[in-house]
Amino acid sequence: MRKVYVIHLDRSRIFLLSGIFLLVLSLALFVGYTFASREPNSFEKEIPIVSEKTQSLSRAASPQDMVLPSVDQPLVQEEAKPQEINLHLEDPFITPPPSRQRQSEKKIDQSITKYTIQVGAFLHEKDALKLKTKLLEQGFAARVERGRLYWFVRVGSATSKEKLQTLAEKLRKSQFEVLIRQVS
Repeated sequence: MRKVYVIHLDRSRIFLLSGIFLLVLSLALFVGYTFASREPNSFEKEIPIVSEKTQSLSRAASPQDMVLPSVDQPLVQEEAKPQEINLHLEDPFITPPPSRQRQSEKKIDQSITKYTIQVGAFLHEKDALKLKTKLLEQGFAARVERGRLYWFVRVGSATSKEKLQTLAEKLRKSQFEVLIRQVS
């Protein structure tokens, strides 16, 4: 049978482990910063870059073994020029940027303010779905929308608050808390 080890973490151990972690992290950042920001010191030697030709010339036993370039040969070799690479990206998964016409249509849609009736806001989706079911049973067309942190239960949608007032009164009579909110 296999033994399973369980680490019990109480509050003091969690604080201790998080402190150690922060200490190690700050030490790593400090060391990285010092190495990244340091300048080469005068006592450090620079390593010369030696090509194969200079190595072969320095290894030659005598001056007679050295091969000197002829007058016809250039002293410096020309570097190879990089070739131009033409990439034609015709990938079906890459979509072109939206045209200006689409952006102007979005601006028109954003300029119209919309309002909705919010009946509830919950941290858990299951609670929002319970309220939605309760509203549907009483004849209200409810929907659940997800925000950044909360799940919102909302009913109706209109371009002005006055259009939603009658629906809000019906919800209040049915013992629901109502808030008319602007939705962008």
